[in-house]
Amino acid sequence: MTNDYRFYDTCSLLLRAENLFDTDEHFAISSITLEELENIKTSTKKDADTKYAARQLLHALDEHIGEYDTHIFTEDMLVPIE
Repeated sequence: MTNDYRFYDTCSLLLRAENLFDTDEHFAISSITLEELENIKTSTKKDADTKYAARQLLHALDEHIGEYDTHIFTEDMLVPIE
């Protein structure tokens, strides 16, 4: 498998949410990002606009399954690079 696509973190996704699926670009996200978005949408520490953006983004991701890859986080990914 080649990694000929972008890997977006939570912040990048939120900034790009409105036009994330406007192109045929295939991208990847982490399962941690999905967890963070779920937490953001109900957080008492986030403003209403950020929570709304997280809800909209999760809805868009759900509607476009197959147009991006999700990498499942595992503990062995925390091994430092030598």
